[in-house]
Amino acid sequence: MTKKIKVLMVLDRFEVNGTTTHVLNLMKKLWEWNIHTVVAGYKASFTDRFKEIGFPVYELLFSEELNEEDRITQQLEEIIEKEQINLVHSHQLTSGLIAAKCARRKNIHSIFTVHGTYYHDKDFKQIIELNDKIICVSPAVYRTIQLFANNKMHLIPNGIDLTEFNYEYVDYVRKNLGIDKSDPIIVYGSRLTWKKAQICMSLIKAARSLKQKDYPTLHLIIIGDGKRIKDIASMAERNNRLCKESFIHIIGQELNMRDYYCSADCIVGTGRVALEALACEKPVIAAGNAGYFGLISQENWKKAWESNFGDHASLKTVSSIILYQDLKKLFDQNEELKIVGHHSRHIVEHYFNNDKTTNTILSLYNQIVTNPLHQ
Repeated sequence: MTKKIKVLMVLDRFEVNGTTTHVLNLMKKLWEWNIHTVVAGYKASFTDRFKEIGFPVYELLFSEELNEEDRITQQLEEIIEKEQINLVHSHQLTSGLIAAKCARRKNIHSIFTVHGTYYHDKDFKQIIELNDKIICVSPAVYRTIQLFANNKMHLIPNGIDLTEFNYEYVDYVRKNLGIDKSDPIIVYGSRLTWKKAQICMSLIKAARSLKQKDYPTLHLIIIGDGKRIKDIASMAERNNRLCKESFIHIIGQELNMRDYYCSADCIVGTGRVALEALACEKPVIAAGNAGYFGLISQENWKKAWESNFGDHASLKTVSSIILYQDLKKLFDQNEELKIVGHHSRHIVEHYFNNDKTTNTILSLYNQIVTNPLHQ
């Protein structure tokens, strides 16, 4: 008889990003399948989305300060006892290290999903040592972790909810922003910090060149929040003045991404943004933390996934010049955009379907909880 799984998901914060969205989609599906699922993290803008589903949501303030670890550990142990948890699944470093240590204290299993290659080697080693299994979301992450823990690793991609992300015509986005039905739109969705903020700035320059030289009715919509949003808003304002038109639109944080994808002619993004946009049958130019990949096609998507669409590995550097060149090439082939989008949907359906990836994770859960602890 399969042991009943009761899993505690752990996040640093309930903020809008790819990792949090991944966890929400995973939990929704597990909840539908009657797997007892609980989540803990610090309250932020995405908290209500978790509470809407119906599973227990615990708000904890995780901290890297050593004198705070005892408080957090006590709170986690209380949750584990109350909810009768037998598996802890963590996704981010600060909360994940504390949660894994707590799982050991309570003599239960733990698993960690590595969502990027941005950790230091010592962090990888500690994560691997403390957890029973490690999930890698892309081949690039898998290759990085392989140096430390081959026997614990499992390659499982991000899953996309195909009922939430699909093409449907909407007109309110264009109406609200004063964009004509025939005007071409580029959408950029990301956290506006570090390298992704730099990508956004390069895209602003590329979009201005496209507007001035080739497509005078072009619009760029930027969705996201972060430490560089003021810099990006200032740059957008300067470029709007140069073009004597408010063609760059800063939306900020947005939970309803699908309608923006569906309103666009092209999406520039990485990771989950790329996959969600592909599911909405839209052409995607992949650019992420590690560098530039370019237009995703039926022929090259496997290579794109190798790098998590530019987020985990890349051969090229992102620049305004290369963005301009590829966007122009894409818009010049306007009649082919729908064909590219149609194939994009099939890619996500077959390889990144949330039902499929969740089932794989559930099988791993069953394997872990039926095995001896911490082997």
